[in-house]
Amino acid sequence: MTILRVDDQFRLRGELIQIHRMLSSGLPVVPEPEYPVGSRVRILEGPLKNLVGTVIRRGNRDHFVAVVHFLGRGATVELQGWQVEPVPDDPGDGPV
Repeated sequence: MTILRVDDQFRLRGELIQIHRMLSSGLPVVPEPEYPVGSRVRILEGPLKNLVGTVIRRGNRDHFVAVVHFLGRGATVELQGWQVEPVPDDPGDGPV
């Protein structure tokens, strides 16, 4: 048997109540992705490892945008969720 430690049981209880209400509503419920649009992420491996950007769109795959600030433009690359990790929203946390 596996036991999960819950540091904020009050919050967990509230979230479970909300999920139960949603599932009991009869409305279609779709799970949200781990990295929603607007999330800042860092690429974990490959030739673009450590680049930091923002998820701009979701479809069959996640899309990552690496913004080149001095040119005022960006570029996109298609990634999957396992290829990125979240990073804090810190403007100084650009590509490494």
